[in-house]
Amino acid sequence: MPPIDDVAAGREAGAKILHDLRERVKELTALHGTARILQDDRRPVGELLGEVVALLPPAYQYPEITCARIVFDDHEVRTTSFAASPWRQSAEFRTASGKAGRIDVFYAERAPESAEGPFLAEERNLINSLAEMLRSFLERRETQRALQAAHAEL
Repeated sequence: MPPIDDVAAGREAGAKILHDLRERVKELTALHGTARILQDDRRPVGELLGEVVALLPPAYQYPEITCARIVFDDHEVRTTSFAASPWRQSAEFRTASGKAGRIDVFYAERAPESAEGPFLAEERNLINSLAEMLRSFLERRETQRALQAAHAEL
């Protein structure tokens, strides 16, 4: 029979692995949800951004204290509990036409230190991936609109 310290260490390691897996599932859920939302080219940009911003708090380690906003061109969407704070993680993007956007995620209160202030390294990857997805979608939409306008002129 292994010593009690080995059993306790094994349980701690198992609990950490389970915690980390749960965090990755939350992040993947946000990425998958965003991909599904951005498949609809007909809906207004503000509506799509509103759905994406709602996916952010549940994807973060402390969803109960997380709020977010997305700003793009003349659109700004926020979670219902939005309040800026000193604990922020942001990712900026710019479309080929020069329109700027930004995703901001805030913690309403101090959380334990991690890779980037209170934010996990994986949360940095998540917000950067979402910013890139939005940039790509918005550029594609701009291009489609320009093509439609050019076709209508012909």
